Amino acid sequence: MDGLFVFAWVLWSWLFAYQSSEGACPMWQVVDKVVYGMASLRFISGMLELTGGLLMLYFGTAQRALQVNGLLALVGPIVLLAVTAFGVIGIADEVKIWRIGLLVVGVGCILFASRS
Repeated sequence: MDGLFVFAWVLWSWLFAYQSSEGACPMWQVVDKVVYGMASLRFISGMLELTGGLLMLYFGTAQRALQVNGLLALVGPIVLLAVTAFGVIGIADEVKIWRIGLLVVGVGCILFASRS
């Protein structure tokens, strides 16, 4: 229990209590608005995963748990593609087109390798 308390204290101090030389917490000084969209999608995805885990416990049978897991398996690649699309849109004017193509090929390889 002490380790959990220390972790929570360190996380709290890093997120909220730490002040940089400019006077604000450096984590919340995000200049690029695309990052907020990417992080929001990941937070929503995490909430769906937690809800799926709670639904598995609520239903209590392996059959229902596999059905919930199947739905969650659909969410993962969709979130990956959406967050990657936000990121590519955010850097499209700064990066050469062949590098964006390479990024898209990399995401395609990840999706290809993760299929059953």
